[in-house]
Amino acid sequence: PGSYGALTLFTGCTRSDNPSSANGLLYEGYINMICTVIKEITETLIKESINNDSEITHITFTHRLYGPPVLLSEASMYVQIASKHRKEGFKGVEKFMDGLKEKVPIWKKEGEWRVNKEWKGNG
Repeated sequence: PGSYGALTLFTGCTRSDNPSSANGLLYEGYINMICTVIKEITETLIKESINNDSEITHITFTHRLYGPPVLLSEASMYVQIASKHRKEGFKGVEKFMDGLKEKVPIWKKEGEWRVNKEWKGNG
């Protein structure tokens, strides 16, 4: 607390390159490998920020994995970066996302999933 002046939050939403044939995505990945790579990305970003006096102090990351499917326009991931100033936070989010897309083993499967919008009784 008190060591940062900005919290930059990025929310990634599910989209489809072909929305006429898919209404959502199912995400999968190797949890242990994901954690290892995310830790490497995070440590590198924080170390680089200290060397450049931009002082990224904390990074949090959440991604939905394994069912239920994430429907189009729903949030599938969040990244939050605490930094000394907002510019460093925005740059940090961009670098984090570049590392995520390049190195993290998360796969997505497009599909047409039935969405039940009615409550069903017990009987």
